[in-house]
Amino acid sequence: MIATTHIEDNLLRRSWDDGLLDLFSGIGLLLIGIAWEFDLVPLGAIGPAILVPFWKPVRDRFIVPRAGYAEPGPRTRHRMTRGMVMLIGAGVVSFVLGIALFVLARGEAGVPASLSAAHVVPALPAALIAVGAILAARAFAVPRFYAYAMVLVAAGGATIALELGPAAPMLAGGVFATAGGVVFLARFLRENPVVEEGGA
Repeated sequence: MIATTHIEDNLLRRSWDDGLLDLFSGIGLLLIGIAWEFDLVPLGAIGPAILVPFWKPVRDRFIVPRAGYAEPGPRTRHRMTRGMVMLIGAGVVSFVLGIALFVLARGEAGVPASLSAAHVVPALPAALIAVGAILAARAFAVPRFYAYAMVLVAAGGATIALELGPAAPMLAGGVFATAGGVVFLARFLRENPVVEEGGA
């Protein structure tokens, strides 16, 4: 049983070596950050949602012909499902918190913008996304997502120190994850050429 679990973990880890998850996550963060930067908070939720329908076509076009497809076992499916639910939950909470902080920042809720809490709130969405990144690292066996979480936390700290808006850590995390996705995807495409049927 232990050997089977170890093999499944290795297969799960290798299945995300293509960098596509990093790329989509990074672009999603960038879309949120850009929307928030221009005070278009509701559009921040639409951006990542738009990416969802593109996942399977892109994976089928660039990844499956090079790496194939393996059906995960029950244990792995359970881990992935649980991680995805938690990740989506963190995203929803971040979206709601984003709307709340914009209301607070503008004083529309009757709370003075000078309150110290108002300086901390802009970093909270990044902290929640960082939690989501940690959950993704555990659920999908992708350790590099811990690094993305660290970037989000560090950017959140800088946001508090420099009194920046909530878009800043999202943009920082998005740039980092997108860059990582591009690097991993480029390496995957280079090292895994498509083998034509009947070829050697």
